[in-house]
Amino acid sequence: MEGVSPRTVRIVLAQAAVWIIWGSTYLALRFALEGFPPFLLNGIRFVFAGGVMYLFLRIRGTPAPTRAQWWNMARVGTLLLVGGVGLVTIAEDLGVGSGVAATAIAAMPLWIALISGLYGSWPNRMEWLGLVVGFAGVITLAQEGDFRTTTLGMALVIISPIFWSFGSMWSRRLDMPPAFMATLPPMQEASAEVGSTANTRPASSAASITRRVTTPAPQWMVA
Repeated sequence: MEGVSPRTVRIVLAQAAVWIIWGSTYLALRFALEGFPPFLLNGIRFVFAGGVMYLFLRIRGTPAPTRAQWWNMARVGTLLLVGGVGLVTIAEDLGVGSGVAATAIAAMPLWIALISGLYGSWPNRMEWLGLVVGFAGVITLAQEGDFRTTTLGMALVIISPIFWSFGSMWSRRLDMPPAFMATLPPMQEASAEVGSTANTRPASSAASITRRVTTPAPQWMVA
């Protein structure tokens, strides 16, 4: 388009990708769960996506993470992809609608703001306004979605963004590799976690993961 800078075009395309690709994740999960157990589904996603992008970055010359960085990413990946994405997947398999899941996950920036504040960095007024407007917008758009829910499923989708938010903030305080490389090994680590219960269905998998994420944090997570 004449008069529009390439940078502006890239920003618009990136935002559109977030809306379409990320925004449709929970609807896609809803359909995919008809043929796969929750953890097997996520394990396949993480191994494929993480493996392809890791290979791509290594070919482009991005250095591999150090041993300490692998350990840090394993801990963060457990919180983000097992406690975060994993719980949402179980919740949808238990009957929670995609509208409920998307709305609960939309609260993630609010949780990040709260956790960031506990670390001493509260959002300013404009940032709070942006968070509230954004959350209200998601709720409005989700009104046409599927809002079925169950008690356990609702609890899981509420807990899920807390794990993701804490993992995101914690990663800033750890030695992590640069940018995109930091997001990929956690996928591989988390795929091993979810693979341990890959063939279970909601009743057993939900009980297992709930026990794991509601017990006190083990030493390897707080070291």
